[in-house]
Amino acid sequence: MKLTIKNYKEATKNIDFKKLPEAAQEAHKEFNSFADFYNEDKDIKEMLDNHFKIVEPYLKDSEKKSPAPKKAPAKKKTTSSQKSTKNVTKKAAPKRTATKKTAAPKKAQRKPIEVDLMPLEIKVIRRYLNFHNKKVTERQVSLLYKVIQKAATEKTIRKTSKYASEIKSISNDLIKTYKDMNGTCKFEVPDSLYTKLKKIVDDYGVTPAVA
Repeated sequence: MKLTIKNYKEATKNIDFKKLPEAAQEAHKEFNSFADFYNEDKDIKEMLDNHFKIVEPYLKDSEKKSPAPKKAPAKKKTTSSQKSTKNVTKKAAPKRTATKKTAAPKKAQRKPIEVDLMPLEIKVIRRYLNFHNKKVTERQVSLLYKVIQKAATEKTIRKTSKYASEIKSISNDLIKTYKDMNGTCKFEVPDSLYTKLKKIVDDYGVTPAVA
């Protein structure tokens, strides 16, 4: 099986990553941090593609170890004599035709802002919010900061962008956190900033047809 961003989680759920090289273990732990920017950053794409190649040979081992589905016990055949006695003793009750109510189809809840492709600013904000109240590594923090800086350099995110001030606040907080942390830390987004960013992210959704 060839691993991709979309099938990675499902395909690797039975793999014991403790048996894989340390680099593969680290990349697996931080997959969510990398995956959002797979198509945005060439370095991240190259790193994940290499990670997929390392993991793919182990997929066969995990498939071999997965237990085979249990067969349902065969039903006992009833003899013709048993059938005849059942017909004598039990009379079939008349079937009642219940009128089924057809439930009205639920309408999908639409987001205020629907797009065909999620903007990079929203991906950055969403990843930043996902750090909240979680243990993060220096690598995760520096990666997100690197994505912001690269986007600014390549003008993917401009000073005139709709959420430029929010991205700047995120960037400043990432720098501060990185300087203060020692290897790992429990990441906390300031309450006022969290509320503001959460509302922005919640307003965005992918167009149903595209999704």
